[in-house]
Amino acid sequence: GFDRMIINCLKGNPALGFYQRMGGVVLGERTDEVGGVMITETVLAFDGLEALAKENADENAAVTGDE
Repeated sequence: GFDRMIINCLKGNPALGFYQRMGGVVLGERTDEVGGVMITETVLAFDGLEALAKENADENAAVTGDE
């Protein structure tokens, strides 16, 4: 499977804090043109996705009793 993911979050989006709490590390910003409008996005990296997926599966199993 994949162990790393990169996402872009529109600058000013309040979800940025959520992404950071979930382990996202800010790599920088990028600017792009969408529909004739310039936008700025924060670029985040998530490393260790396999461990995060296992941790979430274990937590879900404990909640649902499917251990």
